[in-house]
Amino acid sequence: MKNEPSKVDLPPVVMPSIEDLQRLDDSDSRSKTARNVRIVAAFQIAGGIMATALYVMMFGMIFTSIFNAIGYFFTFTVLSLSVCAGFLLWTGRSHAAHLSVVVQSVQIPFVFNPAFQYDIYSFFRVGIGLSPPKWALKFDLGLSRGVALLPGDESQFGLNFLALGIVIWLLLNLRTINDLSNESEPADET
Repeated sequence: MKNEPSKVDLPPVVMPSIEDLQRLDDSDSRSKTARNVRIVAAFQIAGGIMATALYVMMFGMIFTSIFNAIGYFFTFTVLSLSVCAGFLLWTGRSHAAHLSVVVQSVQIPFVFNPAFQYDIYSFFRVGIGLSPPKWALKFDLGLSRGVALLPGDESQFGLNFLALGIVIWLLLNLRTINDLSNESEPADET
């Protein structure tokens, strides 16, 4: 008797298609986007709550003029909207990313001059400012000064790169964020 090698039936090797690979890449990208959406939402909620709480404690000190009172309420509204936008983003509501873009865009510039200041941010800012004749890198943690007519001796213009980065990321991922929110919202049963 001859020793014949036994035959083993192996399944055929199937190479994944381009579409399969793209679907895998898309699902990985979507899970990273979902995680980053939660980080942005948590930042907006936490920063908005802390800044709003500090602003409420300062309520009586702000009203030195009608313009300062209007500036206080504008700043308070932006900080409150930061909490709302973060909550809506966290829960995956539609248009939450749009509201977050608006809230973060308002926090990008900061301007000081001897008669006016515009300085709104949700508790933390990383920015660069131009104070003639020099540049200054700013890392701020605390209460934004809001919008007010306050005398000062310094002129400065700057950009909050943290808010700018969040706006750019939200805009670049807007379609994916909207798709994620459409998946998480229950369908109307009408």
